[in-house]
Amino acid sequence: MQHDGGDPVTHARTAEKPLERMAVKIAPATFDSYLGRYELAPGFLLEVKRDGESKMPGKRM
Repeated sequence: MQHDGGDPVTHARTAEKPLERMAVKIAPATFDSYLGRYELAPGFLLEVKRDGESKMPGKRM
């Protein structure tokens, strides 16, 4: 695999399965502290917002 015009990068293939994801409950006030806009890279924004009881990540450019 070529990454951004740099040297090729190789990764070993493995038979290991990824860990299973588990849902956890988070207090609404705790999750509300994550609401807002985050700049992940210059010009690439991620916005976390509330839609009723659901929290929705969405990217903005």
